[in-house]
Amino acid sequence: METKEQRMEKKPMRIFVSSPYRPTAEDEETRKSQLASNIRRATMACKFITLAGMEPLAPHLYFTQFLDDNDAEARERGMKLGEDWLAMSDEVWAFTGSHNNISEGMLSEINLANRLGIRVRVFTDPEDLIRDYLCYLEEGDGSGKEENGGATDGAESEEDHE
Repeated sequence: METKEQRMEKKPMRIFVSSPYRPTAEDEETRKSQLASNIRRATMACKFITLAGMEPLAPHLYFTQFLDDNDAEARERGMKLGEDWLAMSDEVWAFTGSHNNISEGMLSEINLANRLGIRVRVFTDPEDLIRDYLCYLEEGDGSGKEENGGATDGAESEEDHE
């Protein structure tokens, strides 16, 4: 049986998943479709992160299970709890979707990560992440760039990795 210290040495990298949650459309049918698409994108990202041996932190998927995102006070509480999770993460991976949508909540998370010196990577969709990960497996880190101590001066986009 391994000790707590041995388990701590093997701690997986924690990836904070940032992506749009709230729909922006006016009509109810489109809002439902957007919400489903946003949840699907975040869930797919979490699944990939897990399969890659890392730990996904997706507060917008978790806290919305019991906090009403349409209630301003509950949303604010969820955002604060999410900031606590972000501070414990090793990197932030932001997924903007095909329209390169960085929501107000995402922008807040990216800005906090930058202030805390946490590396931010930006992808349009989890499919981009899978492509970059395959490059990483084939070529090292897949970026063709040198690391700068794990932090960025700003968010990186997937174009930075091509």
